[in-house]
Parts: sequence; C-alpha cells; structure tokens
Amino acid sequence: MQVKITPSPLAGTVQLPPSKSFAIRALICSALAGGGSVAPLGTSADIAATVQALADLAAGRDEIFCNESGSLVRFLIPVAAALGKSVQECSYIVLYRY
Repeated sequence: MQVKITPSPLAGTVQLPPSKSFAIRALICSALAGGGSVAPLGTSADIAATVQALADLAAGRDEIFCNESGSLVRFLIPVAAALGKSVQECSYIVLYRY
C-alpha cells in the first residue's frame, strides 16, 4: 500500500472532554485575545468565578474575587502582572497599580 501525502490547509473542529483547568485557561486566552467563544464549558463554581473575574478585570476593578479557585488564582496572577498591576493573593485578588 502506498500513501501520498500532499500539503493542504487544515480545517475542522476538535471535541475535547470537559476539563475545568483547560476551560479556565481557554477563557483567559479568549479574554486576552479580545473575545471569542469557548465551548463547551462545564458548570462549576470555578468556571463561574473565572467568567466573573475576567469581567471584573476588563471593567478595571481593583478587587477580583476568585471564589477560592486555586487554578484561577494561579493563572490570573501572571495575567495581572503582565497588565502592569501588583497583586495581593487571598481568596480574592487585590490589584494595585504601580
């Protein structure tokens, strides 16, 4: 059997199993890219906290409640730092302007 592989553009979709950690990462990436949709999203307190935290960050709020989501805190601290804000970690993140 011979197979001939030729260059061609890729297209399509990939259905991934739901993962809370991947969903949080995807939501943050989508927000940093200026919007878009992330689906499917599972339902959890951490996902809801991520959606609210990103809305608070976009609105310029100085305190962002993370609802004790360890993943959200870990992922959002470097994002806040990249945006020029200092961070005080707790169950919520307090953003200070330099």
